[in-house]
Parts: sequence; structure tokens; C-alpha cells
Amino acid sequence: MQTLFSLICVLFLFFITGNVCYLSISPKGPVSVETLVGTNVTLSVSHAGVPHPEVMWFKGSLLVAKWTAGNSSLSGVASGVFKPELNGSLTFMNVSLRYNGTYTVEMNNIGEEKVSATFYLFVYDIIMNVSLHTDPGDAIEGEVSFTLYYSTVQGEAKEVRWFFNGLQLRNGSHYSISGKNLTINQPSRNDTGRYTVLLTNPFSSETRHWNITVLYGPDMPVLKVSPTKAVFVSGESLFLSCQAEGEPPPSPTWFFNGESIATSSTGTVSLTNVKTSQSGVYTCVMINTRTEA
Repeated sequence: MQTLFSLICVLFLFFITGNVCYLSISPKGPVSVETLVGTNVTLSVSHAGVPHPEVMWFKGSLLVAKWTAGNSSLSGVASGVFKPELNGSLTFMNVSLRYNGTYTVEMNNIGEEKVSATFYLFVYDIIMNVSLHTDPGDAIEGEVSFTLYYSTVQGEAKEVRWFFNGLQLRNGSHYSISGKNLTINQPSRNDTGRYTVLLTNPFSSETRHWNITVLYGPDMPVLKVSPTKAVFVSGESLFLSCQAEGEPPPSPTWFFNGESIATSSTGTVSLTNVKTSQSGVYTCVMINTRTEA
């Protein structure tokens, strides 16, 4: 009798403490997955509690694959694109760039709530044929901005870094980095130098350089008279010169009492055996042929 009582107690305790199994799902490995175009990649999950739940994979809100765990056959899915795994994982075959995106896997067991996990798939190509371009064509001191930007024939960068004379540039009031663009705000002659863009992704990197010359000037011209004196006597000779900083070097044009006069290739005016009729106002006008200033 005591043995029967003990057996009843054991059975009672078993039913009281027995566990109910609920469906659960968890990612195996990282949820942010980076892969090279043309390779096979798996978004891996594991599940517990139910042996053969229904599996559904979505890209965003679009259903891309559906099957039952333990059964590796898919219906209505392009052959050679997706490969279902017995445990509910999804393998991409020869993955292309258009499969970049956010993927959610849902598992369902009749009578229970759905469980899900989310993955982020990043597909990269090898970066090739990087080119640099400018907008506008010339960088001019005093303009509002000047932009240097890159393009690639193949491959996108995960990280973009810009350098000026070997020093990395940061976003700020003078430099603006956005997308493929480096914008120099209010460029000055101090921005003349070598610019470099470094593009990287998990599978490749490329570097390109561009030498930028900021056009400026002319600055305030400096006038010189040789020999240096204020008054000349008829029959003497003198030279007038005019210099100003600028890029490209500005060209001087001389005027006498408002009329253009001959100027040497070096920008000087030579007056020999001067006469009183040559007394008057000599004016030097400096012109930057590139900036039209």
C-alpha cells in the first residue's frame, strides 16, 4: 500500500513540474552580415521547442522564401537563388548586389505566436576605376564653395576618407564631407595642395589623388620707379614696373593719361630720353586672365 502511494506521489509531482515547450528562435553568429558579390552566404538561425515549424523569410515586407523546417524544398522561389536549410537558415547562392537589405525570418507553430529574428545583409563588389572630378572646374578664392567628388565604375565604399597634404579632413565649417563629395567652403589660396580620397569596403580599397590650385588675385599691385626719385630731367631714362601676387601670375597693362602704352613682356615700361610731354599720370592695371579679376 505504501508503495502504491509513493507511485501516485511521483506521478503527481511529474505532472506538476513538467515543462511546456514553446517555439523559440535565435541567430547563429552576427546579424549584420557582409559578403562579396558572387559568393554564397548564409543567414544562420537555430530554433528550439518545436521540431518542424513553418519558416518564412522576408526582405523588408516582401516574402522571399517559405518552407517547413526539416524539409529542404522550396516552392515558387527562383532556382539557384535561395537554398533552404533544414534548421530554417537561408543561403543565398551566387549572391548579387540587389540582395542588399534587411531580412526577417519568422517561424510559426500552430496555436502559438510567431517568433522572429532580423538580419542585415550587405553585399559588396571590388572597388575599381575610381575617378575624381571638380565642380566648378576651377577653385577660385572668394567663391562660396568648391567641390571635389569621386565616381567608381564598380564597387561601393563602406568608408570614405579624404586627406589634404596627407592630413585627414573632418567635417566642419571649412570642409563638408557628404556622400561622394568633399566641399571646401570659401576656398582660399591656402587650400592649394594635394587631395586624396581613400575608399574601402571589407573586400577592397582604392586611393586617388588630385592636385588643386586655388586661383586668386591679383592682390594690391606694388609700383616701382627706377632709378628711385620723384622728379626727372629731360633727357634722362627711367623704368616703371608693376607687380602683384596672384595665381596664375597677373598680367600688367600700362596707361598714360588714360591711353594704353607699350609694355614689355616682363610688364615694365621703359622711358628713354624723356621729354616734358611725357609728364603725367601712369597707371598700371593688373589682370588675372583665369579669374577675370
